[in-house]
Amino acid sequence: MSKLKMLPEHIETIRTAMNEVLSATPEIRSLSDVVENYKAQNPIGDYAMRARWAMFHAADKPSAGFPLTRGLKLYDYLNDVHIDSALRKIFAEDVNHSKEL
Repeated sequence: MSKLKMLPEHIETIRTAMNEVLSATPEIRSLSDVVENYKAQNPIGDYAMRARWAMFHAADKPSAGFPLTRGLKLYDYLNDVHIDSALRKIFAEDVNHSKEL
């Protein structure tokens, strides 16, 4: 498995931001719930990718204290493929650990 290009501290910041979004949304308790909601809405296509990016953009709000793309300057050293790889890792860890948020 190749090493992620995103800095570990940036992955943790994104994970924290996503957890904040989940905490503010009681009907969705985990990232796997987000994927299941997207799958139920439209099982055709890459619903998992749509779910990952929807959560990333929901968490990327300066008003919530997490201006991810601008604050972390992700696009200064990453592209969408690199960011999606990090999002996959975050979602996979959530599913594997079955965290209650």
